[in-house]
Amino acid sequence: MACYAWLRRDPEPDWAGELDPGPCVYLKQGLAYLSRNAPA
Repeated sequence: MACYAWLRRDPEPDWAGELDPGPCVYLKQGLAYLSRNAPA
């Protein structure tokens, strides 16, 4: 899910609020990782 949001250039997707707490945490962690490590 983080990759999908990242490819859409959507760092805070609106649909993230619809996720259960567990997957939402992984989404946020994934987006944080991509923002730190993705090539410019």
